[in-house]
Amino acid sequence: IRLPIDFETTKGIESLWHAMRILVTNDDGYFADGLKSLAAELRLRHEVQIVAPTCERSNCGHQVTSRHPLKCERLAEDIWSVDG
Repeated sequence: IRLPIDFETTKGIESLWHAMRILVTNDDGYFADGLKSLAAELRLRHEVQIVAPTCERSNCGHQVTSRHPLKCERLAEDIWSVDG
């Protein structure tokens, strides 16, 4: 594999950073200001997708959804909300 980088001059490294795809998530919900700020900053150089709860779900990290199906809703081209 040949990377498009001249390691002696670091020429071409910018193009690698632009190629990143980043998934951003949280437990506060897709509407949280911090999530929006982080995504906006990352979008300056990267492709960003947001997948976050429909509502605030703090302290639910070990919760398992078993009584109803997960529902995903596409809110925008790059934003998804998840309920369940």
